[in-house]
Amino acid sequence: MPLGSGCNTPCAGAHSELCGGGNAINLYENTAYQAVGEVPAVGSYVLRGCYVDSAASRTLQDGVYQDWSSMTVQMCAEKASSYRYMGVEYYGLVTLVFRLHVRPTLTGDVIH
Repeated sequence: MPLGSGCNTPCAGAHSELCGGGNAINLYENTAYQAVGEVPAVGSYVLRGCYVDSAASRTLQDGVYQDWSSMTVQMCAEKASSYRYMGVEYYGLVTLVFRLHVRPTLTGDVIH
């Protein structure tokens, strides 16, 4: 699966990890997500790519967490454990959603 090309901002708390970019979000899916009422399973998030995102129209809108000084992908996953999708972006922002309401666009697919 192509990962897109716009996610190039290091995470504030781990400069070897990428946390999205300008108007771009690293989107992860929790492959063990179970809808309410189903038995929860232990699992992990899998990187699905780098997608277009903006403050005016967030791809993931069910939850937000910010840490502008020490964000890591692991920290994001811990905050997002009850959500199906999580995204890290702009080095310190986590956005969360239970179900994708729109089909996101890979940053490499955007016409500039």
